[in-house]
Amino acid sequence: MICKLPPIALCAVLILGFMASAGNANDRALALVGAEVYPSPTAAPILDAVVVSSGGVITAIGRRGEIKPPPDARVIDCSGKTVVAGYWNSHVHFTQTM
Repeated sequence: MICKLPPIALCAVLILGFMASAGNANDRALALVGAEVYPSPTAAPILDAVVVSSGGVITAIGRRGEIKPPPDARVIDCSGKTVVAGYWNSHVHFTQTM
């Protein structure tokens, strides 16, 4: 017997499936490896750095020899790249009249 779902039910099943798979992907740790990292506007850069995040939160940052990514982490080679923090104090309003 073939089960025929109404189009709205099929859409709901597909959306729930995509949401479930996206949730699992976010649980996996992410490691950015080899970049030059600027942790703040006033701090010296960290050369050949490793940045590890999990669930959208940075959990570790340091030099490659100091930080080891989790074994199940998705590792992205960022050699030759630059990573900067989301500087909260870099917002400026220009209010001069011309």
